[in-house]
Amino acid sequence: MSAALGNAILWVSSAEDSGGGELVLLDAIAALGRRGVHCEVLNIVPASGELAQTLRSRGIEVHHCPIGRFRDPLSALRVLRWFLSRRSMFELAIANDARALLYTALGCRITRCPYVWYVHDLIRGVSPFERAAARLGATRVIAVSRAVKRGLESLGLLSACISVVPNAIDVDRFHPSVDGSAVRRELGVPPEALVIGAVGRILPLKGLEFLVEAAALLQTTLPQALYIVVGDVVTDRFHQAEARAYRDRLHALRDGLGLSRQVRFVGARRDLPAVMAALDILAHPSLEEAFGRVLIEAMAAGRPVVASAVGGMPEIVEDGVTGYLVPPSDPEALASRIFSLANPNVRRCVGRAARERAVNAFALPAFETRLYAALSQAQPRLDRRATA
Repeated sequence: MSAALGNAILWVSSAEDSGGGELVLLDAIAALGRRGVHCEVLNIVPASGELAQTLRSRGIEVHHCPIGRFRDPLSALRVLRWFLSRRSMFELAIANDARALLYTALGCRITRCPYVWYVHDLIRGVSPFERAAARLGATRVIAVSRAVKRGLESLGLLSACISVVPNAIDVDRFHPSVDGSAVRRELGVPPEALVIGAVGRILPLKGLEFLVEAAALLQTTLPQALYIVVGDVVTDRFHQAEARAYRDRLHALRDGLGLSRQVRFVGARRDLPAVMAALDILAHPSLEEAFGRVLIEAMAAGRPVVASAVGGMPEIVEDGVTGYLVPPSDPEALASRIFSLANPNVRRCVGRAARERAVNAFALPAFETRLYAALSQAQPRLDRRATA
């Protein structure tokens, strides 16, 4: 059992599954731990899932508060009781998504605790949760990219209240020296093949149909190319049906284009450093992306990337230097840039620049410093305690 929650930070998440925002949560808790700050997590979900299991496997205390639909008054009452039972036991709360923020604001206003909204998604005010969250007056807002910050400002949030803290990774774990040959053998990749990979959850916003269409355009000019899609559908109940239908459409598109040999769906994998090492190029044709963590993973591994010029991705990829940016929904542009990187000399040059940028801009020490500074603005006692 971990130490008591007293004088600690409480993270609040409404996620059952482990997605990009939840990976950042894990990084952030580890970073704060290195600063001597104790963190625990309140998981407000109908039933504990993969996220809670992952947190507990890392020795992080997880409290489960079961909730139903947002308009269910019993859900709000359960969360309110939870906060009241722990009045004054934590000095700052951080809501890791818009749904969590609504409950966090309720609990923190009753207990008079400052709270932060950590924003991992592009905010356009379409979701009722987003519109409500923007009006709740969080003590501080953390955005994972300048693109996210602009969306928040468009909903009326003051720029001075928003800190931009880009995501980061362990650049020693994702390293050019990692050996990907075992993964290539396992997947049956011939030694001479050029492997273009897409890594991440299978969702309509990922734009994977445009990678399949690009593969069809490159059949003649790059006959040695293989396209590996690493990832699977989400497991949360809100998006699973849509994701499964999308995956089925992708399979049908691939088969209809006669690409069953060239385009392979290999499912989710946990050995991502080795997967990145097995790729020659990362393709990320997403239609919308607040940040794009997979880009910095590939770049740290010395792999060039081709990504859509949307959301926060232009803040990561230096077009023509560390990779290429292409218009979204444009298989011709995607195919053209993949073809450019088929040249091994170009690929090596771009990969070296990609690695350098990942190390200089997206390593964990810089993330830790930025995160701590942002949270200290929300709760100055954090900074005083660290320097006492």
